Order: sequence, then C-alpha cells, then structure tokens
Amino acid sequence: MTFGLVLDVVVATLLVATIAYCAVLHRRLNEFRAASGEMKNAMAAFTQAMLRAEASTAGLKKAALDVGEELQARIDAARAISNELQFLSEDAHVPAAGTAPRRPVPELAGGLADSGLLAEEAARSEAERELLQAMRQVR
Repeated sequence: MTFGLVLDVVVATLLVATIAYCAVLHRRLNEFRAASGEMKNAMAAFTQAMLRAEASTAGLKKAALDVGEELQARIDAARAISNELQFLSEDAHVPAAGTAPRRPVPELAGGLADSGLLAEEAARSEAERELLQAMRQVR
C-alpha cells in the first residue's frame, strides 16, 4: 500500500462522514423552519389576544368611570336630601317664637284617619310631602 492510497481512503472516509453530517444538519434545519412557521402563527394569535384584552380593559375602565360618576351623583343627591331632612327635623323640634306647636287640621285629619293614614301625616305641609316623595323616588 502506498502513501497515496492511504491518503485517498482517509479523504474518502472524511467525505462520507461530511455527507452524513450534512444530511443530519439538513433534516434539523427543515424541522427548525417548520417550527419557526408554527411559532410565527402562535405569536400572531398571541398578539391578537393581547390586543383584544387591551380593548376589553379600556372598555371596563370606561364602564367603571361611568358607574363611579353615577354613584357619586346619587351620593351627592342623598347627602343633600339628608341635610334637608336634618334641617327639617331640627326645625320641627323647635317651635318658632310666638307660634303654637303644629296640630293636625281637623278636617284633613278626620277624613284621612278613616283611610288608615295617621293624623300627623295628614298635617304635613306641602313641602314636606314633596320632600318625602322625592326621597321615595331616590330609593
């Protein structure tokens, strides 16, 4: 065997090993490309889901602000009515100077007592009735 023949056998063996390695590398690259396409599809779906979630969050924030504003308006109205009632309650306990305490009007009290209403309720002023009606509507 000559040196040239041994060198040819070594080179041929290295070429076969290189071809086998290239075949394995080619198969792995194809798998990577296929997985890369799937990853792109998954990322696109994730992006769409994220955009929908952001839109939903913005809608929820707006709804919460609207409800908060409505609730604050109701609280303000209730406070105003509460203050009026407190004022009327304090006023009702202290008779005005030089006046007699309020008593039911006999004509009204007698007619309404038959229908089951208290005589005290019959004697309320028109302003008190309107206030009570407004309070019932707020509930």
